[in-house]
Amino acid sequence: MIHIVNGDVLANKLKNIEGEIIVWREMYDFGPLEEQLTEAVLNKRAKYFENSIGVPKELFIETSMKQEEALNRIQRNDDVTLWFEHDRYDQIMLIYILNRLKGISFNTLKIVSINNHPSVKQFHSLGQLSENELKKLFVSDRREVSRKQIDDAALAWEYYTSDNPVLLHDMLQNEELSLPFLKKAIEVHYSYFPHPADGLNELERTVLKLLNEEALLFNELFQIITNERVEDGLTDLQFSAILMKLSPLIQVTDKLPRLNGNNNPLCSITNIGKLVLDDNSKKRTDYSPIDWWVGGVHLTDHGWYYDGENLIKKS
Repeated sequence: MIHIVNGDVLANKLKNIEGEIIVWREMYDFGPLEEQLTEAVLNKRAKYFENSIGVPKELFIETSMKQEEALNRIQRNDDVTLWFEHDRYDQIMLIYILNRLKGISFNTLKIVSINNHPSVKQFHSLGQLSENELKKLFVSDRREVSRKQIDDAALAWEYYTSDNPVLLHDMLQNEELSLPFLKKAIEVHYSYFPHPADGLNELERTVLKLLNEEALLFNELFQIITNERVEDGLTDLQFSAILMKLSPLIQVTDKLPRLNGNNNPLCSITNIGKLVLDDNSKKRTDYSPIDWWVGGVHLTDHGWYYDGENLIKKS
């Protein structure tokens, strides 16, 4: 039996369930991405992760290669269980893994995937549950992964990694997605495109609104954001990288967190940030260039925008 899980917290709690545990450590909602993770793409991602959040390039490549090798060892007779949550972070990871496994005609491929649990007031992750609760889920909530779900995942991964975001948007509008939490995850994905009115995405706008009310320590701000945007599945390092890109709309009293760092600077909005937030004639791009990856789309000042319903291409 093989369990594929996101994160070490969950992996540690599953140790008493029989089987090998493959811990997946990737962030497919962060950094440059293409459909095929070739050596060149992995190197590009590794460099981006090192520069953005302090993950050493060698560590990134070594981790990526080891987990890919673990997937390559899986055979059709293996009993495989996937443990993934409802949020964008996990769902994108899930479609990648299902896409990688699509060529294997499994005898047993199952999934445990939930978006709430009676023991948790605000559900974020399976890691919030106890070992006994996870054992019960394994018995009561493990579901067969259908061929349709694998096909949907493979197509979603192809479109998600495309540099044309219209493909995934059209899929969302026209297809009945069989993976229960994928539609919402894709909707959240589009909220990371900048709005044409002010150049801010939904998360950035929320940050500015919060800081316009009061200055907040990084950890306080991150906690509020993760509670308000449960569907994102943001990590603290992703959030730190997002705040770095918001300068000079915000300012911090110290360096923002990176890997192996515990910095907790005070974050506050600047006069420029207030102008962008309140003045309809001022845009984020007047002061801070857009340089971000959303799936396979490299967002720049002259690129794709999303108004909440439609994608808009500006040249």
